[in-house]
Amino acid sequence: MAALVPGFTILQHLGRGAGSHIFKAKDLATGKNVALKRVLRRSAEDDKYLTQTEHEYEIARRFTHRNLRRCLELRRIQEGGTLRELLLVMELVRGGTLERNRPTDPVQAVAVFAEIARGLGALHAMGLVHCDLKPRNVMLGRAGEVKIIDFGQTCPVGTVKERIQGTPDFLAPEQVRLDRLDERTDVFGLGATMYWALTGHGLPTPMPSDDPDPWPRSEGSLLHWRGPASPAQLNSEVPGSLSDLVMGACQERPRDRPASMRELIGLLEGVQHALGSDGEAARTSGPTAKDPSKLTRSS
Repeated sequence: MAALVPGFTILQHLGRGAGSHIFKAKDLATGKNVALKRVLRRSAEDDKYLTQTEHEYEIARRFTHRNLRRCLELRRIQEGGTLRELLLVMELVRGGTLERNRPTDPVQAVAVFAEIARGLGALHAMGLVHCDLKPRNVMLGRAGEVKIIDFGQTCPVGTVKERIQGTPDFLAPEQVRLDRLDERTDVFGLGATMYWALTGHGLPTPMPSDDPDPWPRSEGSLLHWRGPASPAQLNSEVPGSLSDLVMGACQERPRDRPASMRELIGLLEGVQHALGSDGEAARTSGPTAKDPSKLTRSS
């Protein structure tokens, strides 16, 4: 396998992404272990994945925040003057995704949510919106790291996209309507991620109804979105304050959600304090909230 990826020794296959494979690899030039995203161009259909990967590199190479995974290098492999392969060298996070490691109780969950929100806040400070926040795009490291990954759909605040991009159960309504995207789009994505983490259920995404225009912009053309059951209704261990916070982040209209990650972090810290996550209750119940990797279990 190493011979197929010049410059690297492949140590482990970590997973698959859109048009890509992710490996743990040793960079032979530096001797360091890295995460390696390999994207092949087999046909013109793969051009969009190459474009997304180049886009991700240009964004993530600028990161310095601890909750955002950095991209270190992009290697382009050409054949006959045609781009045939991209190798995206990324920071290696030793651990697993939030999707595979759901928190075992609300105190643990809030600690992880707050770290995610801090990372998104740093992204927003750069004038960017992630647009695809979901459990699979959050890594929980063995050393306690919480890192947001996969910035292929990230765009500047205020972008109006030409087509729907994202993942059902985590899409904000404005993404479906092809409306303007801003910080509150990620507030919804984090709210939907929190909803899943606390309940094990996805948040139903309102999708377009049958219409000659397959992706209509009109709010009236969306299927009626019946409010889902709250986390507290689905999981009796979720306190009302946390359940209300999650449902507030998942409001259909952007103006009804917290306006920024700073506001959402303040709300999360209030819930954290109420739950005693930084007090005696947390110290007597197990590991501290500062080490999220020890607060999760494999699903």
